[in-house]
Amino acid sequence: MFHPFRANPFRVLTALLLTSGGANLLGVDEPKTNDADALFVAGRASYKGEGAPLDYAKAADYFLKAAEAGHSKAQATLGAMLVEGRGIPTDFIKAKRWSGKAAERGDATAKLNLGWMALEGLGGERDPVAAVRWYRAAAESGLAEAQLRLGDLYFWGKPGIERDLAESAKWLEKASALGVAAAQNTLGVMRETGEAGPKNLEEAVRLFSAAAEQGDARAQMNLGRMYTNGTGIGKDLAAACYWFVLSINGREPAGEKQLKDLLQTGIVTFKQVEEAQVLASSFTPKPRAPLP
Repeated sequence: MFHPFRANPFRVLTALLLTSGGANLLGVDEPKTNDADALFVAGRASYKGEGAPLDYAKAADYFLKAAEAGHSKAQATLGAMLVEGRGIPTDFIKAKRWSGKAAERGDATAKLNLGWMALEGLGGERDPVAAVRWYRAAAESGLAEAQLRLGDLYFWGKPGIERDLAESAKWLEKASALGVAAAQNTLGVMRETGEAGPKNLEEAVRLFSAAAEQGDARAQMNLGRMYTNGTGIGKDLAAACYWFVLSINGREPAGEKQLKDLLQTGIVTFKQVEEAQVLASSFTPKPRAPLP
């Protein structure tokens, strides 16, 4: 089953903050003024190495200057970098302060950052109630990553946070609709097992397929299972091999186990696996896109 939070959360947050809007990053000039927008663009260029040499320390310096000038996106980005310790020493107290300033100005990613810090007890006592409050505020702003995290939190539960599958499904549905592969996979599991509602095997296959096409290794393994058993879709061992091979390429151990079991029981042949490997070699993940 899908396990949440596999990716570095603050690397994810920083990526979210630096992919939205802004000027073309090709050939970004050194800011000549204290203009907050220009400083943020320069910081983003240095962080991404696009239009300027890759330099995290310089990026942090630009973001700090922009943050001090009141730029909310720079404040949120600086908060995430202070947690991650990238280009600037880790400082949870400062991270909370800058993220708090951005959150006060309505920045959804800063709210997500504060939720994670509260959940993990970074910069203060662990506070699951505050974590849910911040996650919910970010999710209600329409931030897909927050919807995923909140859905996962309710799916698994944590000390101080009761498991609530209905609430989990609610937020995972929103994130899935926006094309978040991890949310689609977890929601697919829920549709397959009948958790938080009636079973819907065809819907499970649709969700697994959408996530698998984006390259989610766990979803690829789950889709392979469905093809193996003819669950929610016609039985197709060639397709099962293909998706298991892709999941193995994505370092999903359950995919390797599934394929090994098929080989050991003689359900599929090594020739079929070799053919799947050839097909899988040309696989290109699809970009995130809303569900049709």
